[in-house]
Amino acid sequence: MSKDDSNFLIIDSSEQTPLVQRLLSIIDSLQTQLIQQSEKIDLLLEENRRLKKLSPKPKIKPSTLPKEPKDPDDNNPLTGGKPNKKRSGSSS
Repeated sequence: MSKDDSNFLIIDSSEQTPLVQRLLSIIDSLQTQLIQQSEKIDLLLEENRRLKKLSPKPKIKPSTLPKEPKDPDDNNPLTGGKPNKKRSGSSS
């Protein structure tokens, strides 16, 4: 058995018994049904938002911030750039 790009198993013809062929057929029909149901749900959600006079689903663009590796020597931005120090009176 090997794997294809579509995340679907490819089974050698020597291993395809009638049962395996039937199961592959069922998997294919269920995948098709799942895609159709997902599309229908999206349409119904859009219609629901329209009927409730809500704003349409926003189209969120991917982040354009540069991806930089975190430097372990950087100060914590949550503390205003100050290094972590224990407050006086705390134990240990």
